[in-house]
Amino acid sequence: MAKQAKRTPKEERIAKGNVAKTILADPVVSEAYENLRKKYINDWQNSSMDDVQKRERAFLSLHVLADVRAELESIANSGSRELLARNE
Repeated sequence: MAKQAKRTPKEERIAKGNVAKTILADPVVSEAYENLRKKYINDWQNSSMDDVQKRERAFLSLHVLADVRAELESIANSGSRELLARNE
């Protein structure tokens, strides 16, 4: 079995960026994201006045969901920047 050449840090960022772009563009992932976002908003809006824990959980879930998307976008953008720099 041939040994795979080690990637440079720049090549690694480009490869990870490509994977992140693929994930963000995947319609199943987009559907799952939207379904969860709507669920968390619905849970938050339909919680009773005294159900603070349910609202807090929904609020935190929305923020975690947004954080995951932001991290994927950051990885994708980092890869794009590396690719542009390499092609200049």
